Order: sequence, then structure tokens, then C-alpha cells
Amino acid sequence: MVTVFILYLDGISSMFITMGRFFLFFCFFLSISTILFSQRSFSYSTDEKEYNIALELFQKEKYGSAQKHFQNLIDDLQGFDTELLINAEYYSALCSVYLFNDDSEYRLNRFISNHPESMKARKAVWEMALFLYKTKKYRKASGYFERVDRGMLVKEELAEYYFKKGYCYFIKKDFDKASLAFYETKDIQSDYTGPAIYYYSYINYSQKNFETALIGFKRLENDATFKGIVPYYILQILYSQKKYGEIIELGPGLLEKSIPGRMAEVARFVGDAYYQLEKYEEAEEYLTIYVENSKSISRQDKYLMGFMYHKLGNYEKAINYFESIGGKKDELGQNAYYLLADCYLHADNKSKAAIAFFNASDMNFDPDISEDALLNYAKITYELSFSPFNEAIKAFEKFINLYPYSERIDEVYQYLVMAFQNTRNYKQALESLNKIQNKNNRIKEAYQRIAFYRGLEQYSDLKFEDALDLFDSSLEQGDYDHTLIARCLYWKAESLYRLGEYKEALTVYQEFFINTGI
Repeated sequence: MVTVFILYLDGISSMFITMGRFFLFFCFFLSISTILFSQRSFSYSTDEKEYNIALELFQKEKYGSAQKHFQNLIDDLQGFDTELLINAEYYSALCSVYLFNDDSEYRLNRFISNHPESMKARKAVWEMALFLYKTKKYRKASGYFERVDRGMLVKEELAEYYFKKGYCYFIKKDFDKASLAFYETKDIQSDYTGPAIYYYSYINYSQKNFETALIGFKRLENDATFKGIVPYYILQILYSQKKYGEIIELGPGLLEKSIPGRMAEVARFVGDAYYQLEKYEEAEEYLTIYVENSKSISRQDKYLMGFMYHKLGNYEKAINYFESIGGKKDELGQNAYYLLADCYLHADNKSKAAIAFFNASDMNFDPDISEDALLNYAKITYELSFSPFNEAIKAFEKFINLYPYSERIDEVYQYLVMAFQNTRNYKQALESLNKIQNKNNRIKEAYQRIAFYRGLEQYSDLKFEDALDLFDSSLEQGDYDHTLIARCLYWKAESLYRLGEYKEALTVYQEFFINTGI
């Protein structure tokens, strides 16, 4: 019993000893925690003060000093994931950006990566986009602009966002995306309104959406930044739309205040507008200014000048321009040669006219010109009696082969007949005559003569029957040449006599005597 009691007392004693130790440990821990808490509260109060100082310096745009305070705070808060630390890192990165430090992009990018869920990270993306834009890293900037949360932007920032995003795509030549971005901000009243309208209109102009571009450019006619450039785009658009009357209204005034580098361009549009309206005298005034202010002019413009002077009857100047176009075989070259030939005709230079007509006929870009040029070449060659008439004959025959159904085919045969007649090639002349569908009196008269001379050739070759047919054909054409009729009757009678047809020969001889009055 005594033993049990002693054991009981020992147990109670051990329990009290253990509880005492625990109590002492608890009091120690409590005191340490209190000390630490007191120290941390004091430190946190100091950190806030440091943060406020840094933020005040930042707001005063003293970014160098502000960054030192923010960095001190960052160093002090390492290991504590607090909002104060996040803010300090954010503003420290912004200080680098505003100071254009080399580590700006790295700091912002690190902040975004380390704190993706922070509201400040969303702002950092926007700041990164602006920074890259400012440093002209447009390709990178476009990617960050795509990541920007537009919901956090105020109205003024939205205008900036759309414009700068659009400009990044514009530089990348992604004009569809650029156009969409500029469209979003062109009607928001801000500092970016004018530039957005300009680039939006320019993109539509380059894509030939002229009416949309014209509306935009006209909005900028009184804009201080763009009023000096947009009238030139408006003029070009009006020209593309063939609104020549509006060009004439706008152009002369624009020409008066144009810088030397723009004078030729404006004068060209105004001059061509008058030209298209067939007001050639007015066109000459402006096109002359264009030529005088241009270092060189294109083949198309040389043609235009030549055509204008051709219409004005100044063939000498027209010849100079048409000759300067060169011998390139294209539609322009064919037209130039054709009009050059006409100028030479007016200048009474048929030799050069023939050459120009031949060159025009040798191209087939405009079939009507080819046909007419070939005929004119043949006619002039015939008139100039080249080789003698061989070239003309070849040209007429070429025309017949190329254009057998031409409305002018009979005219060609007439010339061919005359050419054969002059070369005394009566056989081929007669073949050509037989191909003429509508024979006028002039052709019938030629037929009378040629058939007679062809009959004489057959008589000389002792082909009396063939000769008789030809003499009959000659007599059937009509009473154009009485002397020729008498000669034809005589040789017809001779042919009959040679064939032994004495009775018929006598009858024709009598007709011959009556016709001649013998």
C-alpha cells in the first residue's frame, strides 16, 4: 500500500516536471514570436515608407532616384512574396524603360514571366508594347500589342493602342491587319485621329479602293500635318477614276503652290485631263510644263505628246516625239508608226511615210491599223513607182492574201490592175480584173484596154482562138475608147481569117471599116 502510494507520487511529480518544461518552452516561443513580430512590423512600416518615397520620386519623373529606392526595397523583401515586392519590381522595371536602360526589355519581360497572374503584369504587357514601339522594334511590338488587355485601357489609351498596333502591322506590310486597327481609331477623337485616317486611306489607295481612300484623304484637307500631301493623292485618285473635270478644277491651283519636285506630276495629270477631253490647246500648256520639269519621260508620254501635236497640226513636233519612241514591236509602237506615217504625208515626205506605214502593217496588235497601213504602204509605193511597181504589186497581193474579205478589196484590185498595166503584165492584170466584184466605169475602161493588149499577145503567140475571146471581152466592156474599139475589130477579123473563118472575118472587116469611116 505504501509502495503504491509512493509510485503514485512519483507519477504526479513526473507529470508536473513535464508540464513545467512545456510551459517554459511555450513562454520562450511566445516571447521570441513577439520580438520577431515586433521587428517585422517595424520593418514593414519602414518598407512602406521606402516604397512611398520611391513612388513619389517616380511620379515626379525622377526615375533614376526612384529606381534606387525601389531596388533597395526589392533587396529588403527578397524571400517575401508580397504585393509590395511585386509593385517595387514593376516600377523598377518601368524606371529602366523610361531611362532607356539597356536592361529595360529584360526587366519587363522577367516581371511578366514571374508574375503572370498579377494585375501589374497586364500593365507591363502594355508598357512593353509601347517600349518596343518607341525603340522601333515593330515586329516584337506587334506581338505584345496582341496580348494587351484592352479592357484595362482608358479611351485615350485605346486610340494609342489601335494606332500603334496598326502602324506595327503597316511596317510589317500586313496591310489587312493594319487597316483594321487604323479603322478602329480613325473616328476616335485623339492625337492619333489624323495619322490613323492617313494610313487607313493610304492602304485603301494602294489596294485601289479609291472611293474609300478619297473620303479619308478629303477629311485631311485642312489637317495641319497632312494638308500638304493629301491633295496629290486626291489628284491621283481622281485621275484613276477618270474624273477629268474635277482634276481640271483642282489641278491648276495645286500646281501654283507645288514644290518643284511635284510640278511635273501635277502638270501631267492636268494636261492629260485636258487631253482626254480633247482640249488639245489647253493640254499643250500643261504637258509642256510636265516635259520641261521631267528628267525623262516614258514612251507612253512621248506618244501622248506626239498625238497631241498631231491633233494640233504641228507635224514637225509630232514627228520628233513619234520617232523618239523607238522601234519596239508592241501596240504603242504600231500606233506611233501609223501616226508618224500620217505626219510624214502632211509634211509631203512620202518616202518616209511609206516606211512608217510598212512598219505599222508589220505588227498585228491592232488589226484595223495593220490593214489600213498595208494598203497605204502599197498605194504610196505604187505612186512613187518603186522598182518599177514590183514592190507595189507585192504589197497589193499581200493585202489580198491577208484580207480577202476586206471592204476595200475592190480598191486594191483596181490598184493592182493599174500596176500590172504599167508593167505591161496584161495576163496578171486581167486575172486581177476578173476578181473585182463591183466593176465601175473606170475598171471597165481598164478592162477594155487590158483585154485588147492581152489579145494581141495571144495573137502574136499564134493562139488565135484565145485572142478572139479576149478581143470579144474587150468589145463587151462598152464604148470608152473608139480608137481601141476599131483596133480590136481589126485584130479580131485577122484572127478569124487565120482560123479560116473567112465569112465571119469579112463581116468583122466590114464592121471595122464602118467604125473607122473608111
